Amino acid sequence: MPHLLSLKKKNEIFVLGVSDSQCETCCQTEGILADFIALGLSHKGKTIPVLRIDISTKASNAILKKEDIQFDSVPRILIVR
Repeated sequence: MPHLLSLKKKNEIFVLGVSDSQCETCCQTEGILADFIALGLSHKGKTIPVLRIDISTKASNAILKKEDIQFDSVPRILIVR
């Protein structure tokens, strides 16, 4: 899956799955992201990309903070526009 910053530059909209590799509930949502990919949803003639980010890493948290993407808990699926 592509990197968050490059997705924002190239796409008007994308799906972002936020989880934590240390979270058992988060692991159960992986199938939902696969479903989004399989659907091949599109917007303005372009397939909507799907990205998963693992907040258990400092780098991922820094990227989310820099992009001002906030949420209360994980797992979370966001549509970023």
